Amino acid sequence: MGQQGVTVTIDGRQTYMTGEQLSNFLKSTDAAQIKSVEVSTTRSAKEDAEGAVGSINIVLKKNNTEGFNGSFIASAAHGKHLRGNSSLSLNYKKRNTTLFGSYAYTNDKQENTLNLYREIRNRENITYFDQKAKFLERSKNHNFRAGIEQKTSENNTMMFQVSGNSYSEKSENSSFTNIGSAPSKIDSILRSPAKNDMGLDRISLNFNNEYKMDTLGQKLTLDLDWSIFNNDANMNYDNRMEFPDGSLVKPEQIDRSIMPTDIDIYVGKLDYVKPFKKGNLEAGLKYSKVKSDNNMIYDRLDGDVWENIAKRSSHFVYDEQIAAGYLDYSRPFGKWTAKVGLRAEYTISDAQFISNDASVKRDYLDLFPSANIGYNMSENHIFSLGYAKKITRPNYRFLNPFRYYIDEKTYQLGNPGVKPQYTHGFTLNYTLMQMFNFTLGTDITNDAIVESMGQDSVLNETWVTRENLGRSVTSYLNMNIPFKVGKIWTMNNNITGIYMHFKGPIAGYEVDRGSFFIQANSFHNFRINPQWSFEASVNGNTPFIYNLFKIQGRINTDLGANYNFKDQKSSLKLAVTDVFRSNRNNLDTDFNEFRSSIRQYNDNQTVRLTFTYKFGNLKQQIRKSDSKNEEKDRVSTN
Repeated sequence: MGQQGVTVTIDGRQTYMTGEQLSNFLKSTDAAQIKSVEVSTTRSAKEDAEGAVGSINIVLKKNNTEGFNGSFIASAAHGKHLRGNSSLSLNYKKRNTTLFGSYAYTNDKQENTLNLYREIRNRENITYFDQKAKFLERSKNHNFRAGIEQKTSENNTMMFQVSGNSYSEKSENSSFTNIGSAPSKIDSILRSPAKNDMGLDRISLNFNNEYKMDTLGQKLTLDLDWSIFNNDANMNYDNRMEFPDGSLVKPEQIDRSIMPTDIDIYVGKLDYVKPFKKGNLEAGLKYSKVKSDNNMIYDRLDGDVWENIAKRSSHFVYDEQIAAGYLDYSRPFGKWTAKVGLRAEYTISDAQFISNDASVKRDYLDLFPSANIGYNMSENHIFSLGYAKKITRPNYRFLNPFRYYIDEKTYQLGNPGVKPQYTHGFTLNYTLMQMFNFTLGTDITNDAIVESMGQDSVLNETWVTRENLGRSVTSYLNMNIPFKVGKIWTMNNNITGIYMHFKGPIAGYEVDRGSFFIQANSFHNFRINPQWSFEASVNGNTPFIYNLFKIQGRINTDLGANYNFKDQKSSLKLAVTDVFRSNRNNLDTDFNEFRSSIRQYNDNQTVRLTFTYKFGNLKQQIRKSDSKNEEKDRVSTN
């Protein structure tokens, strides 16, 4: 809905990763193992209060076919470089026991480009920076999952699974910046080639036990998770300030950084469901503990000896514990349905800046009410009205005062003073003919965590940081409109009109402005016959203003063709993404003394060929559906 603050979960479990770590994890996840993706903008007390906008839950496949079966997938793609992946999935079920496992390997190579233009003004003159950078990334990933599901009695089912991945990435950044007193005059050139060697190892253990206490729907579920992340990122920087003739302005500066990060996550949940007073009562407890240890060491080469740069080094340890309890009650009243809930979360956080012998400790109790009222006017006209209070806690990377350098003059700066932001969300939903969905909503956020800018006109440095600034209000109208044209053509159109308004101080100036824009997606499927089908997808957004930044319009087009072999076990798919190379990230800043322009293109345009082969027993047994399944009670919008 045009906002940040989405919570991403895997099978309903939080990932507790930073944006970059989550991005790498999702890139390494085999799409063939994904059953569905649930997008929800509503909130009940059972769900974590984290996430200002909503939640995206990635549901992994779970095979219930009797006997032995599996699938093998091999895929190759070419953008600017060749890339590919393969996976093997196995499943065996006999009576009350199910064994499952999967392994996937990805080998990727991408080339991304970035052009950054900016101006730094002081009272006497303007300095112009025109940076061009090319990023060549090579990554490999091994991803695995294995487990057992055992029905120990007619009413009890337990499951244990282990999953993990080993991800490595090597990247090279060839960057140069023309610096001058006029756009056409180059006084000096900053060359900043950099190399990055990063590795991420993760292993997670999960135990789940579901006990059906009776045949009326009373159920008790226990879920335990333990995850370990080890992340190593080594960077090598070479900063050369040259005159236009190639001679050095100052001695070459060679730096390096070593940043190991260890993350431990412990989560325990207990959920209880019981039919009560003609309705349904849900209650539960949850405890989570996250510890992140980030020890950044920054060195500079002095002759043949590496010297530590203390002001750029940082040892940061972040501990967070959240104890939560919730109560949800839902009940029908004729054509009306009502669901009300209350969630309480007690948070204890301790940010330790060991390098500076300082810390920021917080503990706070928050109550998060939620309510949803539904009205079934008729089978073809269904209304619902919802409210929920939500929270977005600052990522620990935003708290770490370390400088994440793009080059010598540009960096991202952490802010240990950032506090959580709170959002009150209101939604009105209308479903027409059980097919067309319309959602009108407003999210009001106080103490909004905003990306702000700063610059030093003496040192010619520019940085980005995050602060709690002002109040933001986002209103939207979402329309999800599926259609079927004839016998072979089906489509789904999703259109959202959004108005964002922000009021508060940014970069030392008072801001009071809003912006309206549209984002849309149109997906088309053409099933010619049982063997052949074709797909087309177009999505994008119109230009809009986000705080200091004007985001340019964007459009993306994907095409695909799929052929199912007559043995019904094999298929071949050809897909082309970003057909017109138009999926670009472009933005501008023109705010008081801040002038900048970013033009970025990731290696999105690819041609991919995928072969899938299924083997073993593929005949699915018909199972009785569980009328008390919680997913059926969720009101979600795409």
